[in-house]
Amino acid sequence: MRSIFCVPTYDIDLMWHSHQLKPVAYAQDTMTLLPKVLEHDDIDSDRSQGQKQDTGFHMTCELWENMYGVKYERAGVLYKGEPPSPLPPLEKTTSHSMSQGVPFSFSLPHQDIYLTQRKVLQVYLVIYGAKGLPTKKVSCFEVRISTIQEPKKFMLKARPLSYSPNPLWNKVLTMECEASTGGLIVGLQSRSSGIFGRKKLIGCIPITWEKLLDVPGLALDQWFHLSKDLIEAKLHIGMSVTPPIAAPYLFRARKTRHIGDDLRTLRTRTTNRGLWMTRTIIQKKKFL
Repeated sequence: MRSIFCVPTYDIDLMWHSHQLKPVAYAQDTMTLLPKVLEHDDIDSDRSQGQKQDTGFHMTCELWENMYGVKYERAGVLYKGEPPSPLPPLEKTTSHSMSQGVPFSFSLPHQDIYLTQRKVLQVYLVIYGAKGLPTKKVSCFEVRISTIQEPKKFMLKARPLSYSPNPLWNKVLTMECEASTGGLIVGLQSRSSGIFGRKKLIGCIPITWEKLLDVPGLALDQWFHLSKDLIEAKLHIGMSVTPPIAAPYLFRARKTRHIGDDLRTLRTRTTNRGLWMTRTIIQKKKFL
């Protein structure tokens, strides 16, 4: 068997280091499972493409999936956390106030703005494949992802997928979105062959955050029925999430008409920039 440089995800690495804090127990436990004390190599930390860590991680993913039949990576396992907040700036003082021993600081008027609490979670979605799909006059299949709340504001489509009655795709989607979206709707549609290539929706599968957060391990891996009309049509989905945490806010200046003193929009064609708006955050979305 070839030697593999196994790379742990950050959650496994945290448990591994915690285990090493008890060196006697660590040595006994690893000697029970292996004929030697398991070493932990922290010398290499470069995870850029093509480097030892990157190559080892992909080999570890392949080995894990071959042994256990599930994906090695999950939502949040490669997240180290946000960097610490910078220290607040020192108060500005004048030479006169310093000589008098009385601090002098510059202050600006401010206004407290209370924003609605928002929470965000990380999502790791795998479309393994399907079975029992109709293939008559079909050129390809497409997976489309939308949110349960306000689905028209967010829609993500994968590239055309191969068609057969029982295809294997292994398409991965990673994203970060607000808990207020309610969950994701995974849809599968077919595209007919020919010049116009008409699309036909086969079925949709809603998966709520509430359901995922109730599942042990915050992950599921199962076959879902796509349609009542096509009893045999099923989609194999794997999905995991992280517990919701406080979400950042995205502010943007938006064009708006002038507002008068009575807070009513004036009837004018001119616009200004300066109204700060918040919007739902859905980012880091990509199909691999």
